[in-house]
Amino acid sequence: MDRLRSALLEHRRLLAAVCTALAVLLALASVRRPPDQVEVAVAARDLASGSVLSDADVTTALLPTRAAPQRLVASDDLSGRRVGGPMRRGEPFTDARLLAAGPGDGLPRGRVVTAVRLADATSGQGLRVGDRVEVLAVATGAGGPRASVVASGALVAAVPDPRDTDAPTLWLTVPRRTALELARVGVEAQLSVVVASGDG
Repeated sequence: MDRLRSALLEHRRLLAAVCTALAVLLALASVRRPPDQVEVAVAARDLASGSVLSDADVTTALLPTRAAPQRLVASDDLSGRRVGGPMRRGEPFTDARLLAAGPGDGLPRGRVVTAVRLADATSGQGLRVGDRVEVLAVATGAGGPRASVVASGALVAAVPDPRDTDAPTLWLTVPRRTALELARVGVEAQLSVVVASGDG
């Protein structure tokens, strides 16, 4: 027993060095990225539909390679892009979740993106970016309520934020003249939308 104790005392520095080296190796192994994971750009916070992204809205996260969605967008390509629908914190950025780099980028000549305040939240439920809709206006006059179609074949650019239940905002791509009419009618009447046919 004394001989064993003597040997341990004699080699205590060597044993301490070995223990230290093992601790360093274990620490490095714990922070090393597993080979089956990929770093992706994700939302740093909850984002409302139509939000223009800044650096503060974007962070990164590690996802299993098999679970990562297709057509991811890199962090460097996100600043200034507009979100096409509500996003939750931690949700990856893909091309399907984003609009053009600016509100007017890629629009046909003579068309603009305009905001439409809907009369109630149910009017915008189930809409998706890219849907074609008709905008209906209901105004109350001497003869009672009257409904009319203000815009046909309008393209949904961004859907309402589900948390905005009082006056949800729908973003539409329409001809410039139609945008002026929507602004005028929106002051006098309540607006709602219905999905139009694909031929819009």
